[in-house]
Amino acid sequence: MKVKRLSESNSWAFAAAPGLSAGDLAALNAIPAHTEAHAQWLRRRGGVDVTETDIEIVARGNRDRPVRIMGMKADTECRKPLSGAYFESPSAGAPEKIVKIGLNLDEPEPRGKAEDENGNWNGDYFQQNTISLKPDEGIVFHVKAWTLEHYCRFSIVLEVFDRGVMVGQAINDKTGPFQVTAAIEVPDDFGGTRTRFGRYDEVYIGGVANPDHSGWIEVDPSRYERQLTP
Repeated sequence: MKVKRLSESNSWAFAAAPGLSAGDLAALNAIPAHTEAHAQWLRRRGGVDVTETDIEIVARGNRDRPVRIMGMKADTECRKPLSGAYFESPSAGAPEKIVKIGLNLDEPEPRGKAEDENGNWNGDYFQQNTISLKPDEGIVFHVKAWTLEHYCRFSIVLEVFDRGVMVGQAINDKTGPFQVTAAIEVPDDFGGTRTRFGRYDEVYIGGVANPDHSGWIEVDPSRYERQLTP
C-alpha cells in the first residue's frame, strides 16, 4: 500500500498562530506553490488542509490468490474547526484524476461515495462496484475527503474480502491520521457562505487573493474581512 498526498488546494488552517517571521515567509515563498515541498513546509509547522484533502492510494494484491475490495470508510475523530491561523489562496483549478472516491467526514459513518457525471457525490461506490486484485495487481484510488463543519483526524479503511472473511485495512498518513478542517464560515446574503477571517488569530493571503502576486503576505484578520464583506 502506497499513500501520496496530492497538492491541489493551497489554503491552510492552524490550531495555533504560527507567528511567521519575514524570513519564514521568504523561505515559504521561495518554494513553488501546489508542490509537495510547499505542502510539507506548512504541514511540518501544523498546517491542515481546509475544507477538503486529496489522497492518492495505490493498493496492490500481496496474497497468492485474488482478493476483493468490498468497501471503503473513514474512522473519524472530529471537533470544532481550527482557528489559530488561516492561509487563504483560492485554487485556480486542478487536474483530473481517475478512480475517484469521496468521503463526507460530516456524516456519522462516512463511506466511500461515487461521483456522478455532474461532479456530485452520491451513494456508496462499492454498492455498484467491487474490485478484485490478483497477486501483484495494483489499483489507484484518488480519495477526496471533506468537512464543512469540523476539524477531523481520520484513517481510511479498506474493507477486503479474503477467504470468506472481511478484513479492515487501515490507511494513515506518514506520521499519523490524515487531517482536514472546515473554514470558520457564516451565511452570506446570496445563499452561500463567507469565511470569518476575523475569527482567526493570524491570516495570510497568497495566490489570486494577493493583489500584488508576491507570494504569501500577512494581513490584519478583521480588516481583511471588512474589505471582503459587501
